[in-house]
Amino acid sequence: AAPTFTDCSGAEGQSGINVLSLDDARVDSAQVYAGTQVNTWDDFVAANPDLVVEEVILVADGGWSQADLVQSFDITSATVNDNTFTGEPTECDLPDAEIRVTDDEGNVVEVESVQGTSTMFRTDDCQYIYNLENPGEGTYTVEILVEGEVVQSTELTISCRGRGRSAQRGGRN
Repeated sequence: AAPTFTDCSGAEGQSGINVLSLDDARVDSAQVYAGTQVNTWDDFVAANPDLVVEEVILVADGGWSQADLVQSFDITSATVNDNTFTGEPTECDLPDAEIRVTDDEGNVVEVESVQGTSTMFRTDDCQYIYNLENPGEGTYTVEILVEGEVVQSTELTISCRGRGRSAQRGGRN
């Protein structure tokens, strides 16, 4: 049976605990073999001794059961194989950056992205991120401006029309 994880406070809290040492069925193994969505770690390893952990996902899927409908993790550190996450925030002070798109006649095209109609890049993990919606068939000049100055420019040719096609541009400082 699946564990409920309804009380993680006090003695039930999991601070400093190697969750793989627990004997409850918290491992979702359905992606490896069907019909086994809940498993103990020991049972999973016994059935799959040659598999290697490539990814760990922590899922907060019980927010619906909370009075304020919010469920959160407070993780200060986690270690998977030889990789340790410390929870320390990344120090990053990127200057403002924006995107400018012009058509083949030099007209500025109003850009749209998943973050709205703003031309400003958002940042995540010290990277500029902008998901440009398909502006339609044509040839465009796409410029990246940092503090108002063009720092990179490229030509983009789109030969098909339709939503769902996008170009992503990102760079690490």
